[in-house]
Amino acid sequence: MNERLFRERRHMVWHETRVGRLHGYRLAFTVGGGMRPGVSAPANIVAAPGGVVYGAFYLLPLHKFARLDNSEGKQYDYLWTDAEDLAGNRLPVVTFKVPHAAPEGRPGTGYLNLIREAARQRGLPAEYIAFLDSVEARK
Repeated sequence: MNERLFRERRHMVWHETRVGRLHGYRLAFTVGGGMRPGVSAPANIVAAPGGVVYGAFYLLPLHKFARLDNSEGKQYDYLWTDAEDLAGNRLPVVTFKVPHAAPEGRPGTGYLNLIREAARQRGLPAEYIAFLDSVEARK
């Protein structure tokens, strides 16, 4: 969701980007491993009736999607579903989701701050930003 990192670190170029939400899921930090296995807790989405996850939707050229797929690692499965942008338009999307999540963990401070920064830059709803601010980082 952090556009600067998406563009600079991953060298992503997209056709279109929108901000929106995925109903029926919640943000969780349940990816085992990450860059520091046993310590870091990267983001994941988990099914949650009544839940909602906000983020960015990118329309990518196929070769850029393949690059993104490679960079995310093989622990993720695809979730093909419908989401909606902030204007309420329904969109077919694919996202990454760990099929067998680890126990809930705490993300590192730097990682969590990147998510918070992106949420503010993207103009996500105040209540979602407040939720992100309430997530406790690993010490």
